[in-house]
Formats: sequence, C-alpha cells, structure tokens
Amino acid sequence: MNTIYEYVLKVAEKHRISTVTGIAKHFGKSRQYIYKIKEDPTNLSDEMAIKIEQELDLPNGYMLALLHAERSSIPGVKKAWSKLAKHLGTAASVMLLTSLASLPSPADASAQNNPVKQSKNTYILC
Repeated sequence: MNTIYEYVLKVAEKHRISTVTGIAKHFGKSRQYIYKIKEDPTNLSDEMAIKIEQELDLPNGYMLALLHAERSSIPGVKKAWSKLAKHLGTAASVMLLTSLASLPSPADASAQNNPVKQSKNTYILC
C-alpha cells in the first residue's frame, strides 16, 4: 500500500507535473498545502482524497480509509481503517482482473471486427 503523498505524486506523474507548484495548481491548492501533506498526511482533506481517487480510478472510499487510518491514534481503529483500505484495494484488483479475463484476445477481437466472408472463392473483408 502506498503512502498518501505517494498517491499525490502518482497524480502528478499521470499529468506529467514535475513541481510542487504544478501539483498545487492542478488541485487548486497552495504550495504550502502540498508541503503540509508531504510532512503530515493527516493534513489531506477528505475532498482532496476523493479527487485523488477519481484521478487515479481508485475504488470509492479507498483514499478516505487510508486517510482515516493515518489520522487515528487508537490502534484498533487505525487497524480497522487500514484493513478496510486493503480490502477496497484488493476488491478493485479482483474486479479489474475479472473484467480483463472476460475480454476477447486481440486476435478474437480483430476477427469479430473484421469478419471474413466467403462467397464462391472470393473473400470479402467487412
């Protein structure tokens, strides 16, 4: 599991942003806010956590669970939030693998999109 700030950096990488100023501008936040997140991830707002989820196509609630696990000072509560985040991440991976497994192979997809019809020894590509 990545740290909260590593997810901020993944968004930056996705958009080819290489500076803290660029990250701040992308999210409509100040540079100081981004530095605060880097120093202490609990400074991340719930709103920003949801934006990161959306940017990275993470499961709904995943970043919030990570954030609340980070914020909690009670070991049992921290563990519960961490476990939830892990389950959300695992569920998303399983769903992705399941959907990928149901896709046709490139050869099958090509054949479906370009069927070859035979008519008196003449082949017609559609």
